[in-house]
Amino acid sequence: MIVPGLETRRGEAGLSLLEVLIVGALVATVSAIAVPMMGAAVARYRTGSAAREVAGQIRSARLAAVSTNRQMIVRFNCPVARAYRFIEVTGDPAIDDAALAVRCAFPPADADPATLPNSDGPLRYLPDTITFGATQDLRIAPTGTVTPLTGGMPAVIGVTNGAMAGQITVSVAGRVQAQ
Repeated sequence: MIVPGLETRRGEAGLSLLEVLIVGALVATVSAIAVPMMGAAVARYRTGSAAREVAGQIRSARLAAVSTNRQMIVRFNCPVARAYRFIEVTGDPAIDDAALAVRCAFPPADADPATLPNSDGPLRYLPDTITFGATQDLRIAPTGTVTPLTGGMPAVIGVTNGAMAGQITVSVAGRVQAQ
């Protein structure tokens, strides 16, 4: 039984070789355009993600400074490139001077909460393809205000993967923005 409108006519049973080749060429062209754009989008995402993570650690350092009523220092590229952490300022030169060397790399062995430091942050690393660009180590006061150890305000910390760059901006009042 033949249903009206569904009968097949001779020559319309499938696709011609020319039609298949045209569709294949279109798919190849769109793929050739989309693949590099996807690579750039992934690089942009990774750089932005790294900037947001660093910004989160700066916010954590500010929270630690305010909640413990102690100054914190956020150090970048310490002890090696791509590493960062925040360190409590104790007011004891014997301990604080070690912050530039030993405490930057290793948390102090402090089993006694009655002795300082108690609020050093964890040692963090940027992802393998990301590095710091321009950086300014930061001092965060117990009031939450931020001053860079070098340079002016607002403090700017750059992250880059070579092609894509991200930036963290920190105001005097402690507002942290990752871009």
